Amino acid sequence: MFPLELLSEKVMQPLKGLIAHELSRRGLSQSKVGQILGISQPAVSAYLKLDREHYERRLADVGLSKEEVNRLLDVVVMAVDQQNYPEAIEYLNNFVLSLLSSLRFCDVHRHAAPYLRNCDICKNISIVNEVKNRIITSFNMLKSNKYVINLVPKVLMNIVELGGEGPIGYPGRISVVGESLVTTSEPQLWGAKFLGKLILNINNIHRNIKAVINIRYDENIINCIKKYNYEYVIVGPSNTEEETIENITAAMRVRSYDVVLDRGGVGIEANGYVFGFDAPDAAAKILKIAQCGAGAQR
Repeated sequence: MFPLELLSEKVMQPLKGLIAHELSRRGLSQSKVGQILGISQPAVSAYLKLDREHYERRLADVGLSKEEVNRLLDVVVMAVDQQNYPEAIEYLNNFVLSLLSSLRFCDVHRHAAPYLRNCDICKNISIVNEVKNRIITSFNMLKSNKYVINLVPKVLMNIVELGGEGPIGYPGRISVVGESLVTTSEPQLWGAKFLGKLILNINNIHRNIKAVINIRYDENIINCIKKYNYEYVIVGPSNTEEETIENITAAMRVRSYDVVLDRGGVGIEANGYVFGFDAPDAAAKILKIAQCGAGAQR
Protein backbone atom coordinates (compact mmCIF):
# COMPACT_ATOMS: atom_id res chain seq x y z
CA MET A 1 0.00 0.00 0.00
CA PHE A 2 1.28 3.45 -0.93
CA PRO A 3 1.74 5.93 1.96
CA LEU A 4 -0.68 8.44 0.44
CA GLU A 5 -3.40 5.80 0.15
CA LEU A 6 -3.04 4.90 3.80
CA LEU A 7 -2.91 8.57 4.77
CA SER A 8 -6.17 9.20 2.94
CA GLU A 9 -7.90 6.33 4.72
CA LYS A 10 -6.45 6.74 8.22
CA VAL A 11 -6.16 10.53 8.48
CA MET A 12 -8.01 12.46 5.79
CA GLN A 13 -11.30 10.56 6.12
CA PRO A 14 -11.68 11.03 9.88
CA LEU A 15 -10.49 14.66 9.59
CA LYS A 16 -13.20 15.26 6.99
CA GLY A 17 -15.70 13.72 9.38
CA LEU A 18 -14.70 16.09 12.18
CA ILE A 19 -14.67 19.12 9.88
CA ALA A 20 -18.13 18.17 8.59
CA HIS A 21 -19.41 17.98 12.17
CA GLU A 22 -17.89 21.34 13.11
CA LEU A 23 -19.14 23.18 10.03
CA SER A 24 -22.60 21.65 10.41
CA ARG A 25 -22.63 22.72 14.08
CA ARG A 26 -21.98 26.26 12.90
CA GLY A 27 -25.09 26.19 10.76
CA LEU A 28 -23.73 25.40 7.28
CA SER A 29 -25.95 23.25 5.09
CA GLN A 30 -24.78 19.79 4.07
CA SER A 31 -24.52 20.99 0.48
CA LYS A 32 -22.22 23.86 1.51
CA VAL A 33 -20.13 21.56 3.69
CA GLY A 34 -19.80 19.17 0.76
CA GLN A 35 -18.74 22.02 -1.52
CA ILE A 36 -15.99 23.04 0.93
CA LEU A 37 -14.76 19.46 1.45
CA GLY A 38 -15.05 18.49 -2.20
CA ILE A 39 -17.56 15.71 -1.57
CA SER A 40 -21.25 15.13 -2.29
CA GLN A 41 -24.13 16.01 0.03
CA PRO A 42 -24.88 12.29 0.61
CA ALA A 43 -21.23 11.79 1.59
CA VAL A 44 -21.56 14.61 4.14
CA SER A 45 -24.71 12.96 5.49
CA ALA A 46 -22.81 9.69 5.87
CA TYR A 47 -20.01 11.44 7.77
CA LEU A 48 -22.51 13.04 10.14
CA LYS A 49 -24.21 9.73 10.97
CA LEU A 50 -21.09 8.78 12.96
CA ASP A 51 -20.34 10.80 16.08
CA ARG A 52 -17.24 12.93 16.62
CA GLU A 53 -15.80 10.42 19.07
CA HIS A 54 -15.63 7.82 16.30
CA TYR A 55 -13.34 10.04 14.22
CA GLU A 56 -11.30 11.13 17.24
CA ARG A 57 -10.66 7.47 18.11
CA ARG A 58 -9.54 6.71 14.57
CA LEU A 59 -7.08 9.59 14.63
CA ALA A 60 -5.83 8.62 18.10
CA ASP A 61 -5.15 5.13 16.72
CA VAL A 62 -2.59 6.62 14.32
CA GLY A 63 -0.94 8.80 16.96
CA LEU A 64 -2.79 12.13 16.65
CA SER A 65 -3.73 13.56 20.03
CA LYS A 66 -7.07 15.26 20.68
CA GLU A 67 -5.21 18.50 21.41
CA GLU A 68 -3.40 18.36 18.08
CA VAL A 69 -6.59 17.57 16.19
CA ASN A 70 -8.55 20.36 17.91
CA ARG A 71 -5.78 22.84 17.09
CA LEU A 72 -5.94 21.82 13.44
CA LEU A 73 -9.73 22.08 13.38
CA ASP A 74 -9.63 25.54 14.97
CA VAL A 75 -7.41 26.88 12.21
CA VAL A 76 -9.27 25.22 9.34
CA VAL A 77 -12.73 26.20 10.58
CA MET A 78 -11.62 29.75 11.38
CA ALA A 79 -10.22 30.11 7.84
CA VAL A 80 -13.52 28.81 6.43
CA ASP A 81 -15.40 31.32 8.60
CA GLN A 82 -13.36 34.07 6.92
CA GLN A 83 -14.05 32.45 3.51
CA ASN A 84 -10.33 31.85 3.13
CA TYR A 85 -10.88 28.47 1.52
CA PRO A 86 -7.44 28.20 -0.17
CA GLU A 87 -5.73 28.87 3.18
CA ALA A 88 -7.85 26.23 4.89
CA ILE A 89 -7.05 23.62 2.25
CA GLU A 90 -3.34 24.54 2.16
CA TYR A 91 -2.99 24.32 5.93
CA LEU A 92 -4.77 20.97 6.09
CA ASN A 93 -2.84 19.60 3.11
CA ASN A 94 0.54 20.66 4.51
CA PHE A 95 -0.29 19.23 7.92
CA VAL A 96 -1.12 15.85 6.42
CA LEU A 97 1.98 15.83 4.21
CA SER A 98 4.12 16.72 7.23
CA LEU A 99 3.02 13.44 8.85
CA LEU A 100 4.90 11.73 6.03
CA SER A 101 7.91 14.05 5.75
CA SER A 102 8.53 13.94 9.53
CA LEU A 103 8.32 10.12 9.41
CA ARG A 104 5.61 10.17 12.12
CA PHE A 105 3.44 7.90 9.98
CA CYS A 106 6.06 5.19 9.43
CA ASP A 107 4.91 2.84 12.20
CA VAL A 108 1.33 2.94 10.93
CA HIS A 109 2.51 2.26 7.38
CA ARG A 110 4.77 -0.62 8.45
CA HIS A 111 1.94 -2.17 10.43
CA ALA A 112 -0.28 -2.13 7.33
CA ALA A 113 2.56 -3.26 5.05
CA PRO A 114 5.08 -5.35 7.07
CA TYR A 115 7.15 -6.05 3.94
CA LEU A 116 8.16 -2.36 4.00
CA ARG A 117 9.73 -2.46 7.47
CA ASN A 118 12.97 -0.89 6.18
CA CYS A 119 11.19 1.79 4.13
CA ASP A 120 12.10 5.45 4.69
CA ILE A 121 11.15 6.99 1.34
CA CYS A 122 8.98 9.69 2.93
CA LYS A 123 12.07 11.42 4.27
CA ASN A 124 12.48 12.81 0.74
CA ILE A 125 9.16 14.67 0.90
CA SER A 126 9.61 18.40 1.44
CA ILE A 127 7.17 21.30 1.59
CA VAL A 128 8.74 24.34 -0.04
CA ASN A 129 8.78 27.44 2.20
CA GLU A 130 6.55 25.68 4.72
CA VAL A 131 6.98 28.15 7.59
CA LYS A 132 6.85 31.20 5.34
CA ASN A 133 3.62 29.92 3.79
CA ARG A 134 2.05 29.38 7.22
CA ILE A 135 2.88 32.97 8.18
CA ILE A 136 1.29 34.26 4.97
CA THR A 137 -1.75 32.07 5.64
CA SER A 138 -1.98 33.59 9.13
CA PHE A 139 -1.74 37.13 7.76
CA ASN A 140 -4.53 36.43 5.27
CA MET A 141 -6.70 34.97 8.05
CA LEU A 142 -6.23 38.10 10.18
CA LYS A 143 -6.65 40.46 7.24
CA SER A 144 -10.02 38.92 6.38
CA ASN A 145 -11.51 39.85 9.75
CA LYS A 146 -12.44 43.53 9.92
CA TYR A 147 -12.17 43.61 13.72
CA VAL A 148 -8.51 42.58 13.92
CA ILE A 149 -7.38 46.14 13.13
CA ASN A 150 -8.66 47.07 16.59
CA LEU A 151 -5.94 44.85 18.07
CA VAL A 152 -3.01 46.42 16.22
CA PRO A 153 -0.81 48.32 18.72
CA LYS A 154 0.90 51.65 18.04
CA VAL A 155 4.19 49.79 17.54
CA LEU A 156 2.36 47.74 14.88
CA MET A 157 1.89 43.97 14.68
CA ASN A 158 4.03 41.08 13.56
CA ILE A 159 3.76 37.33 13.07
CA VAL A 160 6.76 35.18 13.82
CA GLU A 161 7.24 31.43 13.58
CA LEU A 162 10.37 29.47 14.32
CA GLY A 163 11.75 27.57 11.34
CA GLY A 164 14.69 25.25 10.95
CA GLU A 165 17.13 28.10 10.33
CA GLY A 166 15.65 30.51 12.86
CA PRO A 167 12.64 32.81 13.41
CA ILE A 168 10.79 34.08 10.34
CA GLY A 169 8.66 37.23 10.36
CA TYR A 170 7.69 40.35 8.43
CA PRO A 171 10.34 43.07 8.04
CA GLY A 172 8.73 46.43 8.75
CA ARG A 173 5.85 44.77 10.62
CA ILE A 174 2.13 44.77 9.85
CA SER A 175 0.31 48.11 9.79
CA VAL A 176 -3.21 49.38 9.18
CA VAL A 177 -4.05 51.36 6.05
CA GLY A 178 -7.65 52.53 5.90
CA GLU A 179 -9.54 49.57 7.34
CA SER A 180 -7.17 46.80 6.31
CA LEU A 181 -4.00 45.11 7.50
CA VAL A 182 -1.05 45.77 5.20
CA THR A 183 2.49 44.45 4.92
CA THR A 184 5.08 45.74 2.49
CA SER A 185 7.17 42.58 2.06
CA GLU A 186 7.14 38.82 2.44
CA PRO A 187 8.24 37.06 5.64
CA GLN A 188 12.00 36.68 5.99
CA LEU A 189 14.48 35.01 8.29
CA TRP A 190 14.99 37.33 11.26
CA GLY A 191 12.50 39.78 9.71
CA ALA A 192 11.30 40.60 13.24
CA LYS A 193 14.25 40.66 15.62
CA PHE A 194 12.46 41.37 18.90
CA LEU A 195 9.77 38.72 18.47
CA GLY A 196 12.40 36.43 16.97
CA LYS A 197 14.46 36.60 20.16
CA LEU A 198 11.33 36.13 22.24
CA ILE A 199 10.12 32.98 20.44
CA LEU A 200 13.59 31.44 20.61
CA ASN A 201 13.55 31.89 24.38
CA ILE A 202 10.06 30.46 24.76
CA ASN A 203 10.72 27.52 22.44
CA ASN A 204 13.72 26.57 24.55
CA ILE A 205 11.29 26.15 27.46
CA HIS A 206 8.23 24.79 25.63
CA ARG A 207 9.14 22.91 22.45
CA ASN A 208 5.52 22.84 21.30
CA ILE A 209 5.37 26.65 21.09
CA LYS A 210 6.87 27.89 17.83
CA ALA A 211 4.96 31.07 17.02
CA VAL A 212 3.98 34.42 18.51
CA ILE A 213 1.89 37.40 17.37
CA ASN A 214 1.76 40.69 19.27
CA ILE A 215 -1.48 42.61 19.80
CA ARG A 216 -2.66 45.76 21.59
CA TYR A 217 -3.16 45.30 25.32
CA ASP A 218 -5.96 46.89 27.28
CA GLU A 219 -8.15 45.68 30.11
CA ASN A 220 -11.10 45.00 27.81
CA ILE A 221 -9.49 42.07 26.02
CA ILE A 222 -9.01 40.15 29.27
CA ASN A 223 -12.71 39.23 29.33
CA CYS A 224 -12.37 37.84 25.80
CA ILE A 225 -9.30 35.85 26.76
CA LYS A 226 -11.23 34.41 29.69
CA LYS A 227 -14.25 33.64 27.50
CA TYR A 228 -12.24 31.13 25.48
CA ASN A 229 -10.45 29.73 28.54
CA TYR A 230 -7.06 30.82 27.26
CA GLU A 231 -4.36 30.63 29.87
CA TYR A 232 -2.93 34.10 30.47
CA VAL A 233 -0.70 36.08 32.80
CA ILE A 234 0.12 39.77 33.25
CA VAL A 235 3.79 40.80 33.59
CA GLY A 236 5.71 44.05 33.88
CA PRO A 237 6.40 46.86 34.06
CA SER A 238 9.02 46.45 31.33
CA ASN A 239 11.13 49.48 30.47
CA THR A 240 13.21 47.98 27.64
CA GLU A 241 12.73 45.30 24.99
CA GLU A 242 15.27 43.16 26.81
CA GLU A 243 13.29 43.48 30.04
CA THR A 244 10.09 42.58 28.19
CA ILE A 245 11.70 39.37 26.93
CA GLU A 246 13.05 38.60 30.40
CA ASN A 247 9.66 39.13 32.08
CA ILE A 248 7.75 37.04 29.55
CA THR A 249 10.36 34.27 29.63
CA ALA A 250 10.27 34.19 33.44
CA ALA A 251 6.49 33.80 33.39
CA MET A 252 6.63 31.02 30.80
CA ARG A 253 9.13 29.11 32.91
CA VAL A 254 6.42 28.71 35.52
CA ARG A 255 3.87 27.31 33.04
CA SER A 256 2.77 27.49 29.42
CA TYR A 257 0.44 30.39 28.59
CA ASP A 258 -1.63 31.13 25.48
CA VAL A 259 -1.34 34.88 26.08
CA VAL A 260 1.13 36.97 28.05
CA LEU A 261 0.10 40.59 28.68
CA ASP A 262 2.98 42.97 29.32
CA ARG A 263 2.18 46.30 30.99
CA GLY A 264 5.03 48.07 29.21
CA GLY A 265 6.89 50.90 30.87
CA VAL A 266 8.82 54.10 30.14
CA GLY A 267 8.92 54.36 26.36
CA ILE A 268 7.57 50.81 25.96
CA GLU A 269 3.95 50.34 24.87
CA ALA A 270 1.87 47.72 26.66
CA ASN A 271 1.38 44.70 24.39
CA GLY A 272 -0.17 41.27 24.44
CA TYR A 273 1.76 38.29 23.09
CA VAL A 274 -0.31 35.43 21.71
CA PHE A 275 1.56 32.13 21.44
CA GLY A 276 0.79 29.06 19.37
CA PHE A 277 2.06 25.75 18.10
CA ASP A 278 2.46 27.51 14.75
CA ALA A 279 1.46 30.86 13.24
CA PRO A 280 -2.07 29.84 12.14
CA ASP A 281 -2.73 28.46 15.62
CA ALA A 282 -1.83 31.84 17.17
CA ALA A 283 -3.85 33.66 14.49
CA ALA A 284 -6.94 31.56 15.24
CA LYS A 285 -6.76 32.64 18.89
CA ILE A 286 -6.51 36.29 17.87
CA LEU A 287 -9.51 35.99 15.56
CA LYS A 288 -11.63 34.75 18.46
CA ILE A 289 -10.41 37.57 20.70
CA ALA A 290 -11.10 40.15 17.97
CA GLN A 291 -14.61 38.86 17.29
CA CYS A 292 -15.40 38.80 21.01
CA GLY A 293 -14.04 42.32 21.49
CA ALA A 294 -16.17 43.64 18.64
CA GLY A 295 -19.28 42.10 20.21
CA ALA A 296 -18.51 43.74 23.54
CA GLN A 297 -18.25 47.17 21.90
CA ARG A 298 -21.65 46.93 20.17
